[in-house]
Amino acid sequence: MIERRYFSLKQFQQAIPDYDKAIVLDPKDAGAYNDRGLAKMKLGNTYDAISDFNEAIRLKPRELQKSSNYENRADAYLKTQQWPFAIRDLTTAISLQTGGVSLLMNINQFRAIYPEYKSASDEAVTRKLNQTFFPKPEV
Repeated sequence: MIERRYFSLKQFQQAIPDYDKAIVLDPKDAGAYNDRGLAKMKLGNTYDAISDFNEAIRLKPRELQKSSNYENRADAYLKTQQWPFAIRDLTTAISLQTGGVSLLMNINQFRAIYPEYKSASDEAVTRKLNQTFFPKPEV
């Protein structure tokens, strides 16, 4: 795609109009919003980038092992010194990255790694894992 070529050539200003066109053609293209946000970040338009990352996250459902939208928005929040939002997004990114690994083990294996859950019931551990790795989507 042309917009990725401009981005890889570090011609971020030229990449943005191509992302704009891609979004007009497919307003539900979360990748175009994410990539346009990255280009805006490179140009120092951090608050505009946050808006694009917000839209990318809204459009793309949470998926284990796929955390780049959250990582990118966290980077933008760090640049704007919005620490609580950056922490929230980094926590989400970590849970998405580690969730698949954690969920491949049974409860006894989980307790062996996290002994603080030894006294918790199976149901409580399962509920906590579900809330951590598969929370209800933000509205």
